[in-house]
Amino acid sequence: MKNKKVAQHVRFLIVPASNEVYMQALEEGLIEIFMESGAIVMNSNCSVCWGSCQGVIGDNEVLISTGTRNFKGRAGSPTSKIYLASAATVAFSAIEGSITTE
Repeated sequence: MKNKKVAQHVRFLIVPASNEVYMQALEEGLIEIFMESGAIVMNSNCSVCWGSCQGVIGDNEVLISTGTRNFKGRAGSPTSKIYLASAATVAFSAIEGSITTE
């Protein structure tokens, strides 16, 4: 994400899995890089808690996530489209504005 920008129509959320991971990212300067790219850095929580603080996605919206669970309606509307991918694919996709691997 360094020296890159998130596509204007993309909401790119960075959600550290724990406070320890958050602090490590802060110490390594990653939080600053993410925020400068246009990402929104959230408080630490688990991917299973989707919707408890990030909000949910609407009808036919698309979500690409590094989470480990995917089922209809998990992140909001049952008509939403949810894809699971690696962190690299999610980052490339946030910059490109569509799902891509580079």
